[in-house]
Amino acid sequence: MRIKLLALLLTLAAVACLPGLPIKVTAVNHRNGQVTLLLPIHHARIEAVLVPEEPEIRLRVDEFYDADFEAGEVDTVKRNVLRVTIPGEKPVRFRLRKITFLSN
Repeated sequence: MRIKLLALLLTLAAVACLPGLPIKVTAVNHRNGQVTLLLPIHHARIEAVLVPEEPEIRLRVDEFYDADFEAGEVDTVKRNVLRVTIPGEKPVRFRLRKITFLSN
């Protein structure tokens, strides 16, 4: 159990240090402001919700985008924010709800 927890923490720390993280959008729910993203390199699925300050999702299903984690404060409400860069538009931000590591 400790090894799995350590591996999870090290993976998340390594992902947070990356300058640009490729993601693929697999599902978008405009009504609830929720998205499901896939990290192809790390075999992980992310479920996230739109940050309340953002007007709309603006992501397309089955498209690839670059994303990065925003450095937040030590407040549980303001951390774990993923900023997705949309070419030619302003970036959109999502709050992470769940990260699932997919097995082969």
